Amino acid sequence: GKDGTKIESVAKLTYTEPIVFTSFSPASAMPGDELTIKGDYMNLVKEVIFEGAAYVTQFVAQSRYELRLIVPSNAISGRLVIGDSDEVLDPDTVANKVYSDEELTIGDPTVSKLAVALAKPGENVVISGAYMDMISKIVFPGGVEVTDFIVSEDGKTLTVAIPSTAKSGDVVAVDYAGKEFVAGAIEMVQPGGLKADPMPVKAGNELTISGE
Repeated sequence: GKDGTKIESVAKLTYTEPIVFTSFSPASAMPGDELTIKGDYMNLVKEVIFEGAAYVTQFVAQSRYELRLIVPSNAISGRLVIGDSDEVLDPDTVANKVYSDEELTIGDPTVSKLAVALAKPGENVVISGAYMDMISKIVFPGGVEVTDFIVSEDGKTLTVAIPSTAKSGDVVAVDYAGKEFVAGAIEMVQPGGLKADPMPVKAGNELTISGE
């Protein structure tokens, strides 16, 4: 005041800008589609989380009332979550999260056929279809799971090497939602022309087995 006294407030004032999640569209989508989220203070959103823990932190466009992003390949059907911190960039942060009222429906990949020149360990199997980037693992006959494979840029083919423990039978593609799709059957080539040398062999001696 004029007399030199200093007045301080007892409590500090803080201002919050609560993020409001109003809606999203479309209600059904596939990976690669653009999704629009509407609400208030969308400009403060740093992450969008899909069911299945698929995080998106890079957006197509962002303003106060609208946010646009591309649906990732590992998203599955369920509620959307928006947060005010990038937990991918900084795992030590905990974002304030707002959930959607409605669930987003993610469609299924299309698994149409399987092709292989010679079904033996190490040979490549090519599975054709659409949205093959939605596949999380390939299960070979005998229950052998493989997660190391190559998906073409257009998502129409998936190439995977036959593991050494695979057996004859159906090859199954499993998507991120856990749905199974039979790609086709393989008939493993059996070893042929086997020959042991020397025969007979004494215990402790070296035995050589040759063949195809």
